[in-house]
Amino acid sequence: MHAGEVEEATLEERDPAQSGLVSRSLRFLFRILGGWVGVALFVGTIAAGVVLFLVRDHLSSLGSLGYVGAGLIAFLGNVPIVPAFPWLLLIAPMGGIYATWGLVTVCAIGAGLGETVPYFLGSSLYNAHKENQWITRLASLPKWLRVLVVFLISLSPVFSFPGLASAVLRIPLWAMIIMKVTTEALKLWLVLEAVTLAERLLLG
Repeated sequence: MHAGEVEEATLEERDPAQSGLVSRSLRFLFRILGGWVGVALFVGTIAAGVVLFLVRDHLSSLGSLGYVGAGLIAFLGNVPIVPAFPWLLLIAPMGGIYATWGLVTVCAIGAGLGETVPYFLGSSLYNAHKENQWITRLASLPKWLRVLVVFLISLSPVFSFPGLASAVLRIPLWAMIIMKVTTEALKLWLVLEAVTLAERLLLG
């Protein structure tokens, strides 16, 4: 009997119910997420989302750092799998202070870099389930269709998870970053232009 088996058996003897539940939970997570890396990425993105949601009212203070702060807000806004705060709306008031092209550039790059975390989580999920027939079918779709799906997902202002989708659909990391940067730049530009137009209408 291996050392790990001996330790598991000892734990079960001490508290069979508790050790059995912990063991089953760990096996389930490992099976779904593909090992320690997947578990760490999943827990990390969830924890980041919770923390960012709790401090969302204070994130606007990063705007005092200028372009660096704007890029950091965009980065943090795209690390969680599910958006924890509307980072685009935090950037919008900065449009009247900084150049639009500068904000769009640094924020799009920050968003693209932040999306790499969900991408690596998606890669772990794919490696753990690449024998699944549904995963195989998705990954074998025509490349143009897979790219289109990710591009449309990236355009969504709410359920935007192109990193996770790109990894599962076997789209290279560099291609995902390009699509993310492009779509986030477009969305932010539209938001900034809408704010500018609204200010002009209100001020006459």
